[in-house]
Amino acid sequence: MSETIPVTVTYLEMTSRTHLPHCPRPPGKLALLRADKPPVHYYRYLYRLIGDPYNWVSRTMMSDEELSTIISHDRVFIYVLYIDGVPGGFAEIDARHPHIPEIKFFGLSPNFIGRGYGRFFLSQVIDLAWTCGALPTKNYNHPQNGNPQNVLQPEGLGEGQSALATAIDIHNHNNMVDTQVNTQKDNAQKEDEADISQSNTPKSPPIRRAANDSKGGAKRIRLETCTLDHPAALSLYQKLGFSVYDQRKGEVPLLKDIIPFTP
Repeated sequence: MSETIPVTVTYLEMTSRTHLPHCPRPPGKLALLRADKPPVHYYRYLYRLIGDPYNWVSRTMMSDEELSTIISHDRVFIYVLYIDGVPGGFAEIDARHPHIPEIKFFGLSPNFIGRGYGRFFLSQVIDLAWTCGALPTKNYNHPQNGNPQNVLQPEGLGEGQSALATAIDIHNHNNMVDTQVNTQKDNAQKEDEADISQSNTPKSPPIRRAANDSKGGAKRIRLETCTLDHPAALSLYQKLGFSVYDQRKGEVPLLKDIIPFTP
């Protein structure tokens, strides 16, 4: 039986799209690109590069088939921050719930921690999460629409520019094709492991729906962190506008029984 370690999980949300604090552009050539339906081996590389120091386990323990089903979903958005041509950051936005997108994973490669990239990258990801949540559930990759996965910014993201204006053109409202949005039952909550939930770990609290959740657009965005994450993670999330709405305790298996990862 795998050894476990106790954790406290903090659940945070942002309930309105407000102006983010100024996040200066760090040095280097930066590009933010969506990895659209990435190969499982590449996703695992990013996940372990970013997550191994913090004992990220949920996706490591999934089969290739289970993982592929999630990361190939049209409303799961995976972004890679390239710094001087190499992967320096990774974020995953789960927008399968039509009104409450979740920043499922976020982090930097160990080589780039402490160099000013975290706050800048997170501000871009927050903007992306609000935008992804506003996309209709069908036809948002229509050729007439802005296409989020094919836009690269090789000269770097400009200081003070939003992710919507620089890293992606995710949603061109002028060319948007009218779409009747299906209101079919969403299965996103079935995969609410949030990197710590196994059978003996705390589950994410139920979604509190706003009164107008039946209308289009994101109503809030969410993320979670735990005591195994970087010690500055929680304070950074709060500085950029997230508020705590729940906290739970549990246990997670340690990665020591899994083959060590060497980047």
